[in-house]
Amino acid sequence: MEADSQVLSNYNKVLRACEYVNAQKDSVVGDIWPQRAYYFDTKKEVIDRVRYTCPEW
Repeated sequence: MEADSQVLSNYNKVLRACEYVNAQKDSVVGDIWPQRAYYFDTKKEVIDRVRYTCPEW
C-alpha cells in the first residue's frame, strides 16, 4: 500500500490510496490485515488521512 504527503493536499491522491486498500481486500488474499507492507510517508498525518478516509481500512 502506498501513500505520500500529497494525500494531505489532494483528495484524489487519498482516493488513489483507498484504491490500494480495496485492491488488497478484493484480491486473492481477501483481507487487508494478514500480509501487508506500507510505503507511507513518515508523517503520521499521512497515515491518519488514509486510515480515516478509506472505509475498508
